[in-house]
Amino acid sequence: MAIYVVLEGRRRGVYYQWEDCFAQVNRFPGALYFKVASRAEGEHRLQQHLSRILHTSSEASTSSMTNLPVDQLHRTSCHDTNINAVAAALLVGLLVGLALGVTRTIE
Repeated sequence: MAIYVVLEGRRRGVYYQWEDCFAQVNRFPGALYFKVASRAEGEHRLQQHLSRILHTSSEASTSSMTNLPVDQLHRTSCHDTNINAVAAALLVGLLVGLALGVTRTIE
């Protein structure tokens, strides 16, 4: 039986039918999926991928604001030229939320 793991797609997870996997990755920008030998291997690859995302996200969000006084943080995050930094921080929060909330496997 073929088993597929979707790391980046509409819904991450382990799939037992190609059609189900394909529905998650077809025309999805940056889709990342693999055929695996077992459910355990698929779950392992998915957990590794999510851990990598969480680790990278947490480093990026904490390193830029370490040891700054509160008033300096306020000026930095609210200044018009730093709107991209605020958007990036919101995106990191969204990605972490998605990674933690969408780790179910599909059976």
